[in-house]
Amino acid sequence: MNGIEKAPATEPVATEGLQPENAQQKVVVVQHTQEFMGPIPSPQILTEYSHILPDLPERIVKRFEEESRHRAAMEKEAWAFHRRGQWMALFMGVVALIIAAVLTLSGHDGVGGTIGGVTVTGLVGAFIAGKLHNSKDT
Repeated sequence: MNGIEKAPATEPVATEGLQPENAQQKVVVVQHTQEFMGPIPSPQILTEYSHILPDLPERIVKRFEEESRHRAAMEKEAWAFHRRGQWMALFMGVVALIIAAVLTLSGHDGVGGTIGGVTVTGLVGAFIAGKLHNSKDT
């Protein structure tokens, strides 16, 4: 909150030998700066807001609480989606490896080896890519 107050000084600036018509009045400029960091303003600022609208501080705090609950729910949902994706990847990898083993044991070594190799390579690559992506985020 910035505000500038101008208050004339009570004493004129004058030195000996100056005539009163040449005397100057000194102007004092006072600047008050107030900053805050965080999701809600400081209690002093909330009190000033209450002078504008009596229920404004309550509305500001309520809005912050709603946003906090929403953010927590979205993070929880994102984590559940991430976990579900890991379980699906595990399931598909195991199924592909079982198919590769069945094909290899039934005499289709080339096809079974290819499916098994591609599956393992893809899972390892996805795991490494995920780790690299997570390390960039932190």
